[in-house]
Amino acid sequence: MSYEQFIDSQRYQIESYLKAGFSQTKIARILDVNKSTISRELKRNSKKLIMLNLLSLLVKDVEKKLINMLFFDTNMKRYIDHKLKNYQWLPEQIKGRCYIQGIAMVSVERIYQYIYSNQSQGGLLYKHLRTARRWRGKPLNTKHKRG
Repeated sequence: MSYEQFIDSQRYQIESYLKAGFSQTKIARILDVNKSTISRELKRNSKKLIMLNLLSLLVKDVEKKLINMLFFDTNMKRYIDHKLKNYQWLPEQIKGRCYIQGIAMVSVERIYQYIYSNQSQGGLLYKHLRTARRWRGKPLNTKHKRG
């Protein structure tokens, strides 16, 4: 019997048999191949599976961030307005409370962006922050300390 690589359908079969708890030897008998062929196939593709799993986690993280950016709806804005005006909560507190209660909420940075865009449009949300606007970037009148 000569060696041939598995086709995708056979790889899927191997994967399902492994999930069902079959041993490599039993899978080899079912597929009518040598058990070392199954072992080699698993070694060859285990790194690919790890990379695919990591990639899927990364994609989920990116999707989550996109959802936070795209779905900044009126309910979130109302919640932020309420917590700022009535309790003077920091954006970090708003995000943290939403996380604990399982409420969908955009990132802390996005909340700050909302507050400051409201300010640039003549709104007064920024006055409900407990601290002054934090500086984002280098101070303008600093000298380099390098020689």
